[in-house]
Amino acid sequence: GPFVLINTNFGFINHYNSGGRKRKVADGSYDSQNYLNFKHNVDEHKRKIFQAFIAAVPKIAASIAPRHLVIRPHPSENKTVWEQATADLENVSVVYEGGVAQWLLAADCLIHNGCTSAVEAHVLNRPVLAYRPVVDPALDLHLPNALSENFFDIDSICERLVEILGHGHIVHANADQVALVREHIAALDGSFACERIVEALARLRETTHDHGPSLSRVFARSSVLARKFSRKLIHRNRSYQRHKVDHSQFTVERIGARADEISKALRRFHGLVFEQRTPGIVTIRNGSAAGLVNQQGKADLDVR
Repeated sequence: GPFVLINTNFGFINHYNSGGRKRKVADGSYDSQNYLNFKHNVDEHKRKIFQAFIAAVPKIAASIAPRHLVIRPHPSENKTVWEQATADLENVSVVYEGGVAQWLLAADCLIHNGCTSAVEAHVLNRPVLAYRPVVDPALDLHLPNALSENFFDIDSICERLVEILGHGHIVHANADQVALVREHIAALDGSFACERIVEALARLRETTHDHGPSLSRVFARSSVLARKFSRKLIHRNRSYQRHKVDHSQFTVERIGARADEISKALRRFHGLVFEQRTPGIVTIRNGSAAGLVNQQGKADLDVR
């Protein structure tokens, strides 16, 4: 049914792993202590906003009832904290599944604080409200907040929510927002992203990496193997990765079905071949008789 969406980005404050994530600074970094001090200030700023959001959820839920309030935590977050905070609220659900775009398209409105999903929502012409109970220009993210309506107290944002829900999804971007979003997004019109990706891959294929320094290739492959080995040793990291990425979604059957829907809608991308390479990785290539394999024996990347 109808719902309002809250997207959160409190990964460092409310991390999936107990104890959070350590800030990493390279040994040769310039003024690393200053960087760590800055990040500490960011964390404390985020902590205050996080606590304010927890406190605001009951009022937001009550203001939009009987509509539903969906809280979509960042993939790095511990959603249990949100579930516990909203356990007594009948019209609130904490959901972490699927890509953000489908949730934005289905929602009546998005509420956030400095979350990049606000940029996506703005491009999709969805109402976007930034709840900013604590403000610090040196620490807040400018772009997502600038593309939103900003509110600094809970009563004001609830009043605006009621107004939006009562009058539909009319969104009017001002001239500054139009200029700002075009400054940060390269392709609001023209070719699809998938076309640009295929073209970029084709250019990379033309510039073969086989002629690179052999020691560089050995080092790169060794680094990949070392990361895989360390992840197998650390159970917590494997659990975290499984939490972030549901490999069951990345199968030949599921990807093929999604691609078939896209192909029918766009009347393009016919004759694709899908192959399960590893758990969570499906490769796609052109399966047409004319372009299956190029002269070097490599799969054709041009699936247009």
